[in-house]
Amino acid sequence: MAVFTIFSSWDSEKKLENAVSVHYDSECTRIDNFVQLETCVELKSAKNPDSNCYIRINISESSLFLISKLSLVSEARVIELYGPNDEYISTCHAEYMDDFEDCAVYFVETMITPSSEINIKFARLKHMNRMWLYGIRLQLSQSLTTEITKLANINLKNVTDRLKDSNCTLSEKAESCRKFLQSYGVSESKYESDPQILLKVLESQNNSTTKDTSRNMSKRFHNLVPLLFKSEDIMKNVTEINCNGTLNKSSEIEDLKKYIDHKLQEIEQNLFSKIENQIEQLQNEQNQQYNNILSLLNSIHKQQSK
Repeated sequence: MAVFTIFSSWDSEKKLENAVSVHYDSECTRIDNFVQLETCVELKSAKNPDSNCYIRINISESSLFLISKLSLVSEARVIELYGPNDEYISTCHAEYMDDFEDCAVYFVETMITPSSEINIKFARLKHMNRMWLYGIRLQLSQSLTTEITKLANINLKNVTDRLKDSNCTLSEKAESCRKFLQSYGVSESKYESDPQILLKVLESQNNSTTKDTSRNMSKRFHNLVPLLFKSEDIMKNVTEINCNGTLNKSSEIEDLKKYIDHKLQEIEQNLFSKIENQIEQLQNEQNQQYNNILSLLNSIHKQQSK
């Protein structure tokens, strides 16, 4: 599991780590999966009321994963995202969900270029010196360097021996892959293991394939042009025959058009019916999530009033 550190420019009584959940799947995000009573944290600006609220999340360098998607529920109407070197990434306008006893609820979800660190600035808050953070969901994806390193560790000799023992004939694509790995193996034997070498070999292989494809496409177009002119002549002849009345089938064409129109209407009706059912299902799920959030907010206020 990826280890992360989190820092906030504002203070909180609860541990900020409790508000963050980490996931490795790409399933549809459900708010009630990462917003619970335990994940709700109130942040306050005790030192400087005019200071902005920032949260910086960093994935450890030893991790094989990077942050690729962010889902967040808070009181901020707008959030700004920055990278590891404080470079600007994007501005996200959150979706308004509800208001409850002087607490606002906004939801935002965005994909980002995979990064080991993300800096979140919360803007347009309901209160200038305090904010409720209800939950953060990080979706992690495996880094490209990890994938390349795995590929680099393939024992080509064992693969070759197994192919000989099985007497299998390689397909064209499989043979290209074998040559590709073999060329990397030669590079690796001369120099220290470096995934960048594999990228260079991959690039050269891709360029050669592209050139071959371009030549084949040029040949196809060269052969296709005469056929296009021939097809024009054929169409002219057919048009002349139709004008003479030899192939007059207007009634059959009209019947065919009616049949196609009827089928298209049926498809359209079925499509609209499915869309309406899906919209109704989504609305029901969203209403359920709203009710869960209201229940959480109610629980928070009850705890504060005690």
